[in-house]
Amino acid sequence: MVPLPLPGVPSPKRGSSTPTGVPGESWQADQFRERSGLRIHDQRVVHAITWVLDSRGVEIPVPACHVGAFGVWEWWRVYTSTNDPVSCRLPGCRPSRSASDGVQLCLF
Repeated sequence: MVPLPLPGVPSPKRGSSTPTGVPGESWQADQFRERSGLRIHDQRVVHAITWVLDSRGVEIPVPACHVGAFGVWEWWRVYTSTNDPVSCRLPGCRPSRSASDGVQLCLF
């Protein structure tokens, strides 16, 4: 997949290993690298963090369960980093369990 440039933003040069984002975006991303989870807006649920490339080729934090909005927006205004324990029970965020556990997760 080739990311398309945003209107008014020059496309990253080929071979560029670190595309530039919004000023301060890399500092904000570093805040998430030092934390164990993130919250979406003001929700109480804490999600595990995973990293993906956005359409500009910039690596950004997202919930490991991939819940929520994804696109080119000011993600640092939507996500809040935290050191609280992960409480999301969706696949991706919850710790993997071995098949020998024999315990079924109650979803509802």
